[in-house]
Amino acid sequence: MNPLLRLAALALLASPVLAQAEFRYEMTDPAFRVVVPSLPAMTLELHPHAAKGPHLRRLGSQGPYSVSILTPTSAAGMSPTDCANVIFAELPKRPGVPAQEKVYKARLDENTFIAIYGTQQPSGVMLQAHLVSAVRGTHCVEVHAARTATSEQDAKDWFGSFVGARIEPL
Repeated sequence: MNPLLRLAALALLASPVLAQAEFRYEMTDPAFRVVVPSLPAMTLELHPHAAKGPHLRRLGSQGPYSVSILTPTSAAGMSPTDCANVIFAELPKRPGVPAQEKVYKARLDENTFIAIYGTQQPSGVMLQAHLVSAVRGTHCVEVHAARTATSEQDAKDWFGSFVGARIEPL
């Protein structure tokens, strides 16, 4: 094989973006799937506070990334829009979350909404995203993803990295 082609093939295989598997997770009760192509595959364990708060479902990390899944019960018949409105209105009341005007919010698809922001930490900027939807009209779903930015490029990449992210009812 041509040495230049071999080098190019090795570089392509070693590329963290292309070699990294996407984050996918399925739950059964309530039944939904989370897909975030820009996050690495990771194992999620039972949330350590699940006994105190049954809506605290799963938690995991891989490298600089962490993900948690929350499934609070909702009023009967709540839609993904309803869940997003309620959760996003409450976000600034959580510790470390900035005021509403500093949180970018958008609809990613028919079922999935996102709130995304960065907060200053002693070690850098903590980049955070909340994907929100509803399942079966009985639960809201919140997927919280975070990572620490070590460069300005990390922050730029984070804010553009949720294309294709979704929460799908099963």
